[in-house]
Amino acid sequence: MQKIHFILVDDHRVVRTGIKAMIIGQPQLEMMGEVNNADELFVLLEKELPDVVVMDIRMPGSLSGIEATRRVKKQYPKVKILILSGNASQDYLIPAFQAGATGFLNKDCSKDTFLEALQKVYYGQNYFSDEDSSRIFRYFQQGGDEHDDYSSILTEREIEVIQAFAEGNSYKEIADKLSISPRTVETHKKNIMQKLELGSIADLVRYAIKHKITEL
Repeated sequence: MQKIHFILVDDHRVVRTGIKAMIIGQPQLEMMGEVNNADELFVLLEKELPDVVVMDIRMPGSLSGIEATRRVKKQYPKVKILILSGNASQDYLIPAFQAGATGFLNKDCSKDTFLEALQKVYYGQNYFSDEDSSRIFRYFQQGGDEHDDYSSILTEREIEVIQAFAEGNSYKEIADKLSISPRTVETHKKNIMQKLELGSIADLVRYAIKHKITEL
């Protein structure tokens, strides 16, 4: 039986420990490495090229799991991506699919489900639940646009900055809250406005409300 080599990307130690426990006694599976974020992933990919990357979506660092998936598929097109997320909402599902992921699992999945998904993705098949497959089908049937989903173009830090602005925080308050400098907050805001093609903070707040980034 051909061995499946994979890398796990997740910033939660309990998740990584759980995945390692799942593959005990599975000689056809080999974890080539485990990393906390996408930045560490690309350092590892320069040394080790797996068959599959098991990718979290929301994690620290300069890239979200969605952005990292897109970059992996561009730089290493033969590597398959299996998303393992704690959030199965369409805001993440559709961008993950569009970025090149061929599987999407909730973190509370069973061992058997995880192993089945990993094997199917390795062999070039898609692995989505019936509900997720229906969501993807309905989205494209209705003419969905990939830019409708903010998580496909924004980093986790940028989402945090949008939320903070929407909640009425000043530059200094945001800087203190996120442990960054006010100048860095300004840089994030500039990048966000360019990505989303917004003209003012008021537009940013309306965007945050529309896309449920804030509960206001």
